[in-house]
Amino acid sequence: MRARFVLDESSWAGVAGRKSAVALTDAVERLVERLDVARERGEDVAKHRDYYATELGDKVRLFSVLFEADCPVELDHDLAFRLVLALDRTDEFDDSALVDYDAIVDGEARFAPGVSWAHACCREGRQVAV
Repeated sequence: MRARFVLDESSWAGVAGRKSAVALTDAVERLVERLDVARERGEDVAKHRDYYATELGDKVRLFSVLFEADCPVELDHDLAFRLVLALDRTDEFDDSALVDYDAIVDGEARFAPGVSWAHACCREGRQVAV
């Protein structure tokens, strides 16, 4: 796979923990816009197969926000649908060669297979942006 961009799970950390629907909505809108632009330009985007399990903060996972009616964090239905559609159009990268799924982000180790995969690609001379 020759993805130009990879989605970073660790960038979501704390979005739901801020107890702000506005913060989550803003983050999702930015991501959807970026994914739309990449698609329009024909640039491939990849994600980890467990991207929907990404923690948003306060033990709330992306999957819950998008698909569970009893989730304590609400997202506009149309925006959630746009995000699901955009994510489903991305590829899943092969993580079988990854040595570590954690990356140091802001001085702390976080589960970030997307960052780890991008770093491995760069070591091989491939350019991948996170």
